[in-house]
Amino acid sequence: MKRILFPALGCLLMTSLFFSGFAQTAEVPKHAVFKKFAKNAVVFAEGDKGDGYYVIKSGEVLVFKVVNKQEKVLTVLGPGEIFGEMALVDDSPRSAGVRCRTEVEVWFVSREVFRRELELLPPWARQMMETLTIRLRQTSRQAVADKTSPLPTPKKH
Repeated sequence: MKRILFPALGCLLMTSLFFSGFAQTAEVPKHAVFKKFAKNAVVFAEGDKGDGYYVIKSGEVLVFKVVNKQEKVLTVLGPGEIFGEMALVDDSPRSAGVRCRTEVEVWFVSREVFRRELELLPPWARQMMETLTIRLRQTSRQAVADKTSPLPTPKKH
């Protein structure tokens, strides 16, 4: 029987699309760090190195890209959702910035902990995650570059 040291984090991970199924088969990371961010705080910028991923406990964040010196919102994320995972999957710089729409509470899981957890997955699953991440990056770049293609509609929470 596996222990869950952060039961609330376990519940959030179970509800997250990215971790549905994963959290049931792997132990919830033991080294998650609780963090708070003020409204309008930038969590990270596009191009930053991926040092970990975040699970939102409360509040909302905007995922954005800067195009022609203007912020283009790609999506809005809220409780139970994650962000920052793509840079960890494919070792590329952050593909977008994240700014707090409200005060935000998150659990932060470092790159090292993520990598250890990722090693529990079979090689084909890791390869699939890398492929999906690369395709998502390409689609995001195309949507931002193609002025006739609308950006995804941000979720409303």
